Amino acid sequence: RIAHKFSQHITRPLERLVTYFSSHMPVPAQPASYFSSQEIETVRSQLQEAQRVMIDFQEQLKAKVDSKTEELIVLNAELEKLSSHDPLTGLLNRRGFEQVVDSVYPLACRNQSNVTLAIMDLDHFKHINDKFGHNAGDACLVTVAQTIEEVLQRDSDYVGRFGGEEFVALIIGESVEQHTDLLESVRKTIEELTVEYEEEDIQFTISIGAYSLTNQYDMSYDKMLCTADKLLYESKKSGRNRMTHKSQ
Repeated sequence: RIAHKFSQHITRPLERLVTYFSSHMPVPAQPASYFSSQEIETVRSQLQEAQRVMIDFQEQLKAKVDSKTEELIVLNAELEKLSSHDPLTGLLNRRGFEQVVDSVYPLACRNQSNVTLAIMDLDHFKHINDKFGHNAGDACLVTVAQTIEEVLQRDSDYVGRFGGEEFVALIIGESVEQHTDLLESVRKTIEELTVEYEEEDIQFTISIGAYSLTNQYDMSYDKMLCTADKLLYESKKSGRNRMTHKSQ
């Protein structure tokens, strides 16, 4: 009888409390009939408080994890953009530009669309940095990037910064004459620009080398880039502030 009473008033109530706690079920807020002794009621009250603290901690932890996850998503997006875009001008960097080229250039060749690749380089940019400072040079680069984007704004126009004062553009579709008109518009607009920096008026020009595919589409992008670069060198050699263009 003593063992039976002990089991009835202590052992079984404790087993029930452990079952509630381990299964994450709420410990009853009000004493049930099987919680008969004062000692068991004390244990029940303590377990109930411990369970409440644990649930609050889990909710706080979940909220923190959700918040950190959102921050990580934003950070990953920013890192992805930094890996493919130039932080100064916001244009595609060389890596990002060539990733775009890898997808659009073969498609343009398969469709036999007119394609022009142009390399643009600011003239005497070192002189700007030396005379006005690198911050002034950065302001000029940002202005050039904005100008190129304003002129080459079609969905089939792709613009990037290769580094330093060198920019690149891939123009697809329409006629080659329209391509050269757009590039000439870039050159003329930049020629007429004045960048104001710390009460200084800075003017500069740009040279362009451009090569177009019009009927044979078996040339690789790297070969086309090399050809455009040679044409840029001709523009520089011929006096700068001009475009040298060739096509097949």
